[in-house]
Amino acid sequence: YERDFTQADVKAFRESVKNYISPLLPMFGYEISGIDVGTNDEILKMVGRELDTMSPELKESFDFMVNNGFLDICENEDRITPGTGYTMTTLEMIVPFTFISAIDYDTSYTLSTLIHEFGHYNAVLRSGYPDEEGAAQLTDAAGAGVDVQEVYSQGLEMLFTDKYRDMFNMTDSSDLYMSRLTSMLCAIVEGCILDEWQDIIYRNPDMSVEEMNTLFSDIASQYGMKNIDSFGWVYVPHNFESPMYYISYAVSAAAALDLWTQSLTDYDAAFDKYMKLTTMSQGGFRSRLAEAGFNDIFSEELIEEISDSVSGYYFGGYTDIDALDWFTPYARFTSRFFDNGTEPTLFRPEDNALRREVANTIGALNEYTTGIPATGTSVFEDAKDMPYISWAADGGIINGYDGTTFGVNDSLTREQAVTILYRYALHEGADMSTVGADISHYPDADSISPWAKEAFTWAVNAGIIDGIPTSDSLRLEQAIADGAMIGFPFEPELMLSPQGTLTRAQLAKMVSAMITYAGFGLARG
Repeated sequence: YERDFTQADVKAFRESVKNYISPLLPMFGYEISGIDVGTNDEILKMVGRELDTMSPELKESFDFMVNNGFLDICENEDRITPGTGYTMTTLEMIVPFTFISAIDYDTSYTLSTLIHEFGHYNAVLRSGYPDEEGAAQLTDAAGAGVDVQEVYSQGLEMLFTDKYRDMFNMTDSSDLYMSRLTSMLCAIVEGCILDEWQDIIYRNPDMSVEEMNTLFSDIASQYGMKNIDSFGWVYVPHNFESPMYYISYAVSAAAALDLWTQSLTDYDAAFDKYMKLTTMSQGGFRSRLAEAGFNDIFSEELIEEISDSVSGYYFGGYTDIDALDWFTPYARFTSRFFDNGTEPTLFRPEDNALRREVANTIGALNEYTTGIPATGTSVFEDAKDMPYISWAADGGIINGYDGTTFGVNDSLTREQAVTILYRYALHEGADMSTVGADISHYPDADSISPWAKEAFTWAVNAGIIDGIPTSDSLRLEQAIADGAMIGFPFEPELMLSPQGTLTRAQLAKMVSAMITYAGFGLARG
């Protein structure tokens, strides 16, 4: 496989993965739900547009591939198994050809596979033109072993995550971003599992199938994958056709995540390293990456740094939340605009949400989605030099108690919160068609203030806010849990509690739900 790293290097790499990468998988999970990102033509236009912002060279290669018929996105099951993609060069065509077998229920697969395969395509196309020997010369020049070739594809995938915010609404872009991180983490762990398993199998050729199954389960559990099928190795063709091949996907995915880590602080520098790598025609995996300015992925310190970067993204940069906390996804989703005052690394989930915090959050969200600074003319004595509050008051989104008092440090009530989010959604032109649905079945519906009635009705039916169990319901639920009432049919009574306060965690969930409901996108520019 033209590798310039040793089995000792791989062994050390696997141990680093066990220590730092495997513990991340339970946070991300293994299932990625399908997302509809558009038709094939729409996907091609989106990818081409974003490649143009990254590099004219990439756009030129992409246009060459698309406009000259060197791309086939197939949706016919009779041709090849759905979910397959590859790039190859034939003697007859000289230049590369990319084939993608689409999955009809998950168009995001077409998107991610197109980006992945184009990484291969561009590197091969730009590697030079063949001599009289034809495409073999071209393929060798593109070169290298599969380890390097997969950095071409996986590296571009990770650099492209930065573009999702321009391409899709906020919810879908966040989901797609997480799916790419999940994919890279799984590639690293699965590659190490298969490599460690194969290393033992090929040293012990007389093992029975049962012993191989047991070994596979044991090794997988060491990497945190305890529920994996013991015979899962059977479904990986490389185990039979290309022994010791699969580690290539692991080391290349680690290099791609290292590139992504660098891009978080200096995107242009990371992108330049990637482009330099794609122009090289000599050397092995380690030497090419070193020459292009990549870090050494066989360093334990680097794998730990990658783990820290992924964890930091998952937790939204907060240090006081846990992977199992119910609010962690909402904290991450809102982290770019959620008001944390002077302590940006602390989410403080159980603190009461304050009126200034929701105003600042909505104002920052508006800037984030529109690209327009949120400024206003309204002035409150207790909210001087607070442009987001001024902007929200000018827009009729948040009112003060009177012309001079806003109540910046007052706790936010549930009815205040839903009213603010309702007015903001209206301000941004969201479809509010659920507003008329009846909520009178809640026992305290009549206690909603008249000014909040319409907003509360919308919020309940749009999934922005949930009812909360009454104290009697909570006591009954606990009694059942304690075994005092076995088999008792339990349906908790829920209340709206309009004058109740919100925690910051609850506010983050409500803001996330409002964004998902409204389908907010991001301004280009």
